[in-house]
Amino acid sequence: MTRLLVSHLRLSGALRSYDVSFTDENDEIAPLSIIAGEISTGKTSILQFITYCLGGNQFPLHDEIRQAVTTALLEVRIDGVPYVIERACVERPSKAATVHSCALKDLAEPHPATEHQIKPPSDAG
Repeated sequence: MTRLLVSHLRLSGALRSYDVSFTDENDEIAPLSIIAGEISTGKTSILQFITYCLGGNQFPLHDEIRQAVTTALLEVRIDGVPYVIERACVERPSKAATVHSCALKDLAEPHPATEHQIKPPSDAG
């Protein structure tokens, strides 16, 4: 059985990046991650960005997010192998995702990458 585990979410913008890690100090994915915080601090937005990177058709549309985030990058591990799913977050949801065959920390190094068109769940093809 194939296992897909979420290890890291990075939201990149023109001024800075925002990172959420689901790993421990040894870079191992935590068996349980809890997203906690005050009201209106972004907990739901984190889950919405993860869903968007995995093929969802919408990212959070709050003004502060629209102004600060241009790209969502989600590092996942499939059977222990790292991949980064990258989707643009500019004005409207991107119809494509780039899948990088590397970890987030290795994006600056040469690596294979492929672009995939996002299809609706009802598209059987």
